Amino acid sequence: MVLFHGFPDTPQGWADTRETLNRAGYRTVVPYLRGYHPETIVPGRGYGPDEIAEDAVRLLDAIGADRAVLVGHAWVASVVYRAAV
Repeated sequence: MVLFHGFPDTPQGWADTRETLNRAGYRTVVPYLRGYHPETIVPGRGYGPDEIAEDAVRLLDAIGADRAVLVGHAWVASVVYRAAV
C-alpha cells in the first residue's frame, strides 16, 4: 500500500495507519510528495498533479511492485486516480 499525504500534511500523518496496516501484514510505503521535503524543491521543476502521478508510477517501478493499493489524502486523491489510470 502506498499512502500519499495531502496538503499541508507530511508522511508522518500516516504513522498510526501505517503501523496498523503493517501489523495486519501489509507492506506500506509512505513517500514525501515532490516539493514537500526541502531536498525535493528544484527550480523549474513541475509540481502539478500530472508530475506527482508520474512520481507514483516511478515509485512503484523502483520498488518492483507489480500491483499496489494507492491511497491519497485530501487533494492527492485525484492524483492517485491519475496514477492508477
